[in-house]
Amino acid sequence: MTNRRTTQRGPTGVVSMALAIVLLAGSAARAGAAQQGDRQLTPEQSKAVTEALALMTQSSAAQREGKLDAAIESRERAQQLIEKNFGPDDMLTALNLPLLAFLYTRKGDHARAEALYLRAIGVKEKLHGPEHPEVSDTLLTLAAVYNSTEQFAKAEAVSARALAIREKTLGPERPEVAEALFYLATAYSRRGEYGRAEPLLKRALLIQEKALGAEDFHVALTLNNLAHLYAEKGDYEQAETFFLRTIALFEKLLGPENPNVATPLNSLAALYRQKGDYLRAEPLFKRGLAIVEKALGPEAEDTAIALNSLALLYSDKGDDERALPLFRRALAIREKVLGPQHTSVAATLVSIAAVHNDRKEYAQAIPLYERALKIVEQARGTENPLYATVLSNFAVSYAEQDDAARAEPLARKALEIRERVLGPE
Repeated sequence: MTNRRTTQRGPTGVVSMALAIVLLAGSAARAGAAQQGDRQLTPEQSKAVTEALALMTQSSAAQREGKLDAAIESRERAQQLIEKNFGPDDMLTALNLPLLAFLYTRKGDHARAEALYLRAIGVKEKLHGPEHPEVSDTLLTLAAVYNSTEQFAKAEAVSARALAIREKTLGPERPEVAEALFYLATAYSRRGEYGRAEPLLKRALLIQEKALGAEDFHVALTLNNLAHLYAEKGDYEQAETFFLRTIALFEKLLGPENPNVATPLNSLAALYRQKGDYLRAEPLFKRGLAIVEKALGPEAEDTAIALNSLALLYSDKGDDERALPLFRRALAIREKVLGPQHTSVAATLVSIAAVHNDRKEYAQAIPLYERALKIVEQARGTENPLYATVLSNFAVSYAEQDDAARAEPLARKALEIRERVLGPE
């Protein structure tokens, strides 16, 4: 049986990273709104500000309802008003662009998000100078995009710059410094440089515990990322300890039915699954699924993540009859919520294809691999680890059909991409 653990690698700390982006965006929005009261406006400009802020409010409401396209449209219209009345480098642009970029990130259009974040950084540098803490805020949200799209060298560069800004302007023991350490450690951890990531996360944890207390939400996020780091290193005992600490702290701070509790539950379950301890993994996956379904609804993206995780467990056990319906439900949710061309859709397609491949249903597996490749190529191009992973699985399918002529070029191409993107090691 194909080892399906390689067909879709779970994103390390994805939900906690998204929460961190939201916290950064909220901080920037409050700062920008406060600055509006400090300048004199013409009547036309006052009207434009009122209309732009109303559109931003509409955008936020649409975002809460899961209407990403409507949210983007409102914020794009707000930006047009801002530029028409204040020019391209106004403080309102510095406020609006990062929030617009975040919406494109949620939609999966990372190229558009990157361009907007870079422009926002340029505007903030003009307004405040290159070493202002507000510049570091947008650098870190951009780092999150780079980490999620596996552009780890870029993530390292912008995170390191944000860290330097915050250490210089705020001091080395501030929670904001811990936040920058968190992003930089993520870049190292995701590319397997655990020796560089671990001391950064430990330093961040010490800063947070000292400044915020041992039972703060940010402490829980750092514990969660340390747990993931130890899991990636194969130090399962340490990983389990930190996941359990994270779960206990989330439950105390947020309540046992809060959807954020499902994140470390799912991660701990994945750890047990990786160890082959399915009896301990299954109830945790089921509890996480029940929490997000109740809190967020049956068609939320977090529900799709939980469904996919439980399906992978059943798939590992060879219980395809239970795995396939869960995978298909996760696929339907992602196609509806994220759109049919999102890379999360591609990842689920690969998981479904792997099930069919193991059942020797090659005629059903191959079109799924082909569709997944097209989605990833359109969304991210071909020079990324996700594209290489899909190619590798496609190669396995042909190899199991004794079609070496098709399998070998795909496997070779996948290896070459990984070496170019991640290095020969």
